Amino acid sequence: MCKGKNKKSVLIAFILILLIQNICYAEEITILQCKSISKFNKDYSYMENSWRDGKDPILRDKVFTKLNTINPIIKSITPRDKYSEEQVIEFKGTVIHRTGSIIMIKWANDFNNKVWIATINLNYRKAVVAESYDGITSFGINVETLTCK
Repeated sequence: MCKGKNKKSVLIAFILILLIQNICYAEEITILQCKSISKFNKDYSYMENSWRDGKDPILRDKVFTKLNTINPIIKSITPRDKYSEEQVIEFKGTVIHRTGSIIMIKWANDFNNKVWIATINLNYRKAVVAESYDGITSFGINVETLTCK
């Protein structure tokens, strides 16, 4: 009678070990290419002394690499238009929060007048990027939604 129970216990333990190995060795997401879907912006005009809708309708795609590190790389891609070529700017980010499915990354420009925070949902491959800025004539926020692959 005890031998039958031991066999079942060993079988259950073996199955649990296999499941744990699959979870631990599951493919880790290190790169995401994200297409900007929409953008909302508001800024406060110093000259008008009031809030207004922002003037930045350009949707910027993002590529996030080294997502498994504390300092991912972010490429912000401004699409080509009739006045200029495509522009790619690269930033070094810092992970400020990480759970099983969410990564939050912060980065800034060289002048420290713009700060971005990206919240990426790895399960759904979606991202939200909030950019806060302080300019010469105004300060405000841009929020983009992105779909990733």
